[in-house]
Amino acid sequence: MLPLRDFYDSAAEATPDEWRERLSLRPKRFAEAAGRGTGPHMSFLAAAARNELVFALNAQGRHKEVEALAREALAAHGVRDRASLVLRLGLARSLNGQARHEDALAEARGADKLYRALPDRERHPVTGAAELAFATALLGLRRAPDARHKAAAAHDACLASFGRTTAAPSKPERCSSASTALDRKRNGTM
Repeated sequence: MLPLRDFYDSAAEATPDEWRERLSLRPKRFAEAAGRGTGPHMSFLAAAARNELVFALNAQGRHKEVEALAREALAAHGVRDRASLVLRLGLARSLNGQARHEDALAEARGADKLYRALPDRERHPVTGAAELAFATALLGLRRAPDARHKAAAAHDACLASFGRTTAAPSKPERCSSASTALDRKRNGTM
């Protein structure tokens, strides 16, 4: 493993693909280390670490890998909590990325059911995420009116939870994604 300074110094010589691969190793190593730990909170920590890896690989378009990783993480975690919810949402995103929209819709339904069962304090950080997963799957199934409705619900939920300012540092990416989907609706491209 490279020392941190060498890692960043070598970045200038790396291609974009090499740099993305290096960045995806960080959550992978974290997930592996968390999986080896013991203690009352290690299951949650391992699930959170795997979710970071799911997010990174989804962003790279490595959706088949994500599907396998998310399913494995869900089976290993086995608790119906926020960690399970974000893993299910990551799985839905990977299925949408594979154009398996019916499967993604089923995962979005499961994620929404789990979201509604969580206490408010655990729901806040993931506000609007299930609706956005629904919207993406519905759009893939060419059900544009339903997709618009879910995108609007995601956007409204984000605004209610995170505010209207665009500069809010804690405002999740999904707020922007929902807003983009609504802009596409207004422009007639959804």
